[in-house]
Amino acid sequence: IALSTFQGTTDYRVMFTCLDLIISFIREGSYESLPGEDKNLIHRTLFDWICNKAPEVINAVPEYLKKKYAVLFALLIKVDYPQSWPDVFESLLHVRTL
Repeated sequence: IALSTFQGTTDYRVMFTCLDLIISFIREGSYESLPGEDKNLIHRTLFDWICNKAPEVINAVPEYLKKKYAVLFALLIKVDYPQSWPDVFESLLHVRTL
């Protein structure tokens, strides 16, 4: 629910809360039992959020939200690389510089 809400809102406070909920879900261990396709959905959703936005839109995102996004992204790499996300660094190379 947090992931779909994150995708569907433009309210930065709601987005922050969604990211925080996902981080908590991962840290408390519930994430480990997710099927691979659900983990891949989370990975794709995060990449899509950053890749499908114009630079001026990303630049307008508040710093606190960018930092929360970065924390989540780093946490996912920590728990999923290389077993569940072997191509993460290759994918990162294709993300434009913001």
